[in-house]
Amino acid sequence: MAITPKIDLEHTVSLRVHFQLQSDKTVDEILKSASQLTENKKKSHFTTKIVDQHIWLGIAKKHQKLYSPNLHLELAEHQNKNTTINAKFGPDPALWTLFMFLHFALGLASITLAIIAYANYALQKPFRLQLLLIGLIAVIWIGLYVFARVNRSRGKAQAKMLLEKAKQII
Repeated sequence: MAITPKIDLEHTVSLRVHFQLQSDKTVDEILKSASQLTENKKKSHFTTKIVDQHIWLGIAKKHQKLYSPNLHLELAEHQNKNTTINAKFGPDPALWTLFMFLHFALGLASITLAIIAYANYALQKPFRLQLLLIGLIAVIWIGLYVFARVNRSRGKAQAKMLLEKAKQII
């Protein structure tokens, strides 16, 4: 029997919410239950991918939106045949990759601009433009964070559906 986690999707700061579940089933029983879900995917609103002891639950393409979450379940069996499930909500992997690339590019640009600004300062040349661009990058970063938070809050209903489907599996 699974223990219902206390997940506060509205007040957690993390963009990728982590939590743990416990199950009296073995890993093999959970994987078999998840594979049965995969067999019925033509009628389902969900997608399921199973690799080793990992299960990814997602929203089917025809129901998927920009804000649709995915749920990753990592299974760890104990000696007493109970299973601990480490779960993590996250956005679509392609969107997450784009999001991380933008953060990397903005970080690299801000470091480069800071170096150029310092060099201009040391040479007693104007450096106001670089400082303005660093400020603009900070505003863009804040915008990306707000975008991610808004998308996460819009995907709460689908996240609850994925959590219910995960509870059926375990």
